[in-house]
Amino acid sequence: WIADTISVNHYSDSQYILQSITSYLNYKYVLGTNIDFNRRRNVYYFIKGDFKNWTIIDSIVINVSNSTLIWGDLKLFANKNGNLYSAGVMGLWEYQNYIWKHVISANAPLYDVYGVDEKYVLAVGDFLQFYFYDGSTWQDMKKLLNHNNSNVINISVWTDGKEIFISGILIDEIQKTIVWHGK
Repeated sequence: WIADTISVNHYSDSQYILQSITSYLNYKYVLGTNIDFNRRRNVYYFIKGDFKNWTIIDSIVINVSNSTLIWGDLKLFANKNGNLYSAGVMGLWEYQNYIWKHVISANAPLYDVYGVDEKYVLAVGDFLQFYFYDGSTWQDMKKLLNHNNSNVINISVWTDGKEIFISGILIDEIQKTIVWHGK
């Protein structure tokens, strides 16, 4: 293992976090976040490159005058067919022709996205959010989870195209781990 650093300009009293990394079209792509409590703003970074050679492609400053994300701030996923997705606070985006297209608008965060190809993609998040993309339409699949408590945070999803696993937590009187499995 060899360590690398992806540097951005930020104040020393703020927090800088690398959120997610994926491989897409022969490059690595990274989401970075600079949380700046003292200046009441967050700066989000979309970064491209490879080991010891990183470039900030775009950045967004979110503060009291701007609260619109143009890509997801929490998770990147690229499938083998060349689709790049980002999940985050306001939904899910797909990177098309070097522009982020908002494909699922959500009032609560989507934490993970995963799929086997361009016709089988899943996304999950807060309040039992569970979406499936069949190549043409995103469908809300929450009812398949057969759960009447919306205090479930679906944190991660995995599939091989035959089985689906969703892991999360149920926030009730006592917090519980939950795993959904479907075929």
